[in-house]
Amino acid sequence: ISDEGMNHPYGLCIGRGILDDMQKGYRGDSLTTYAMQLASAGADARMAGADAPVVSNSGSGNQGIACTMPVVAVAKKLGVSDEQMMRAVTLSNLMGIYIKSQFGRLSAFCGATVAGIGSSCGIAYLPEVENCVFNMIGNVTGMLCDGAKADCALKIATCTNAAMQSALMAMRGIRVLSTDGIVENDVEKTISNFATLGNEGSVTLDQIVLDMMLKKQ
Repeated sequence: ISDEGMNHPYGLCIGRGILDDMQKGYRGDSLTTYAMQLASAGADARMAGADAPVVSNSGSGNQGIACTMPVVAVAKKLGVSDEQMMRAVTLSNLMGIYIKSQFGRLSAFCGATVAGIGSSCGIAYLPEVENCVFNMIGNVTGMLCDGAKADCALKIATCTNAAMQSALMAMRGIRVLSTDGIVENDVEKTISNFATLGNEGSVTLDQIVLDMMLKKQ
């Protein structure tokens, strides 16, 4: 699905646009750029209805793309073994499932934030997983879901960029501290705070978003 999005102009062309920016010198040819490119290209194609299979995560194809492709991109760039890549991808998807299981079936929060936490953990791998969670929840919590549409690819690109930054920080031993916002010293409590915001805040936020969409001229 990512190849499909890179080879054809679907939706907002976020993935192709990132590559074009890189070729023009507007972006560097980095791990982050490549991860954003592959993840968003998959969502470009999927949201435009491309005829290509996608493995979902927690019932979401976009979340499956966002949990998987950033990790695959980093693995390809670093030249790691297939086994290492599969373990990292598995970790990313399991983290996505675990966090999403604490939300209801639907939430006003964008699923790319959950998938971004998973992919950050997969990129950094085991020793730094907790720090990735702290860094991601301290960063992109609150990105709202306003329907399935072309700009989902843009949100996935944003969360992939955040995932890379969080993973690199974690590997340097840097984390958002418990003195900051909703982040606590305990990773489980931090995830619980994230889920509580998504669950208890969703009713009001969903209604406000729906009203805005229905009142468009």
